[in-house]
Amino acid sequence: REVKKFDKRVIILGSNGFVASNVKKQIQNKFNVVDVSRREIDFLKKNSTNKLKKIIYDNFGIKVNYIKLYKVKKFTLINMFK
Repeated sequence: REVKKFDKRVIILGSNGFVASNVKKQIQNKFNVVDVSRREIDFLKKNSTNKLKKIIYDNFGIKVNYIKLYKVKKFTLINMFK
């Protein structure tokens, strides 16, 4: 991955999806974007939390002890770019 020199870093999960890819386009010139696609982490698999912990540690230097994933049936999309 090419690392740009910005002070602020953002992780985007599902980066190839419609919403995430458009968010990435909007912020990639202001932030270091760490984009994670389903090819890298499939959250339906059991080892996904360990992979996410490693990506967070490798890119942000933060050690995560616990991650819990929940299935969401309904969500509301908020327009951040009005």
